[in-house]
Amino acid sequence: MAVLFTNKIDRLTIEVDGSEIPILDGSIEELNKIIQEQVIELDQEAKEFVVPFYTEIEGYSIFPSDSLEIYSYLEDPKTHAKTFLYWQESSELIPAKTYGYIQDYPILKELNLAKGSNIYNTTILSLNNQSSKPTYLANYHKIIDFLGDIYTTCIPYIKGIFYLHNPNHTKNNKIAITVYNLFTRGVIKDD
Repeated sequence: MAVLFTNKIDRLTIEVDGSEIPILDGSIEELNKIIQEQVIELDQEAKEFVVPFYTEIEGYSIFPSDSLEIYSYLEDPKTHAKTFLYWQESSELIPAKTYGYIQDYPILKELNLAKGSNIYNTTILSLNNQSSKPTYLANYHKIIDFLGDIYTTCIPYIKGIFYLHNPNHTKNNKIAITVYNLFTRGVIKDD
């Protein structure tokens, strides 16, 4: 969904020849390449929605802006490694694999989760090795996740400055609902 959002595509049919959507490499690189190499017929420009005023929800802050910018602060709860990431609409998204700790895999498997994970599409980390921590590219996956989650609003293009503190899908979806509600209510900034 992040690929569709960054390419300002709001309607697309994807046919899957298999039992589930492939996890690919946990990034947008493969799908983005396919979309950008194809001839896409546009019937109209994607609508834009500028977040009208400052909003804060669960450690996320949004400011009005004429561009889309994302600042993301991550602190790994297990290793306490800290990472600060930045992305703006005019820059490419760095290919980024998803990641997980090998110790968590049995738990996820028991819960019938992580079925598409394997050594080719996931950066596998271990707490037994002190140097093991999510790589810069793995952390960048959090921005890809955010863009994909915000795309669920069905608003073709959103502008604002987003500050994300320890982003996750739950918080992403709460902010998406907030942005969607502002959009559907036609809230505008007071002058």
